Amino acid sequence: MTRQPLSFADRTVVITGAGRGIGRAYALELARRGATVVVNDISIECAQSVADEIETAGGAAHASQADVTSAAACGELIEVARTTFGGIDAVIANASINSARKPFTEIAMGELQAMLAVNIVGAWALVQAAWPHLSRARRGRVLLTTSQA
Repeated sequence: MTRQPLSFADRTVVITGAGRGIGRAYALELARRGATVVVNDISIECAQSVADEIETAGGAAHASQADVTSAAACGELIEVARTTFGGIDAVIANASINSARKPFTEIAMGELQAMLAVNIVGAWALVQAAWPHLSRARRGRVLLTTSQA
């Protein structure tokens, strides 16, 4: 029996924090397997670099700068996927911050709140924005990743 490679052809994925690290790796691999990708990052330069890399390899991508701590921005990310690529099939909530990699005892309350806003609230806001579309389609995938913080 020959195993067929896992294909994401005709699927659109929104990935937050996709301008570097594991988010970048998700974007490149999913695109390599046929997915169209909305590459989101707080840095448009990083997002655009990954989108350009995907397009150079023959894939389709859209770079987007959005702050995931904003529910409105997360809603706009989903709309970008819908208007640019015709739908949404999956979201990967990957954006995260780790307060300058400080030891636990040195993290101030404001830094903790910023981490929670990105790492927890950002994931919630992205999934909440995508959920009605995934539910209506009666399919889709959600992947949540976070930092060691």
